[in-house]
Amino acid sequence: MYVLAALLLIGAAFTSAQDNRLQLCQKAKALGITFYTPQEMVTIAKCVEKPYFNGVAGDALFTEAKNCVIDNSGSKAVQALSLYNNANSCLSPQKIEDLPPILFPPFKQLTLALQNKIADTVADCKRTNTQAAAQKQETCMQKVYGVAKAAITKDYIENVCTKFVNKSVTKKQWGCALRYGPQVMNMALYKCSKIVKA
Repeated sequence: MYVLAALLLIGAAFTSAQDNRLQLCQKAKALGITFYTPQEMVTIAKCVEKPYFNGVAGDALFTEAKNCVIDNSGSKAVQALSLYNNANSCLSPQKIEDLPPILFPPFKQLTLALQNKIADTVADCKRTNTQAAAQKQETCMQKVYGVAKAAITKDYIENVCTKFVNKSVTKKQWGCALRYGPQVMNMALYKCSKIVKA
């Protein structure tokens, strides 16, 4: 479940003749996401792009992304809300909203090289692109999605997941991820899903 959130946030927060946004979402589907179709992920990504492009970061970006998921889940909204509530119950007394300050710093360290490359790409594009606001954002985000699309592979996810789960996720958090993650993605594709936390 954390890997899904991370993949979506990295992809959404960071990728048109060539639609890198759609291609990244298609790749996410191939990498195991089962809850959303690529087109549904595109809609969510487009929602997250504006706050990201306008400099929203950290917990505020997480809140924006969560709202984008809820607001753009269409016919899956009830199922998504149920999954959200079930995950919160599983994590109790923690809630999903409690996790970013705890889990984002170690996750950020594990993905720092990619995040820096993405940040440099968007900053360079913002600085050099002279198009009008909406087209500038679209052009820059397409470049960013291209960077993410090239970097996020099965091996990349496996490596990040293994280190992240072993070093940063509690037994309870991991138990909840293993319980509810398969409703969102095919976790069996990854060896890290076999990690047992003591």
